[in-house]
Amino acid sequence: MSHCKRCNRPLKSGESIIRQYGPTCWQRHLDDLEQEFLKNQLTIFDILRDTINGGDEDVTREMC
Repeated sequence: MSHCKRCNRPLKSGESIIRQYGPTCWQRHLDDLEQEFLKNQLTIFDILRDTINGGDEDVTREMC
């Protein structure tokens, strides 16, 4: 029998076995992925600051 990659409990449903996560751990895994994705996001102001000013000044103040 397969076990959950997160909590190591036995997996019962076919869908869980394919995902290798139980339903609760699967949701937590998705939440972790979302947080990691959001942590790595750039805003347009980050890009403008780095390309226009070489990252030295805050362009957001100048644009307001």
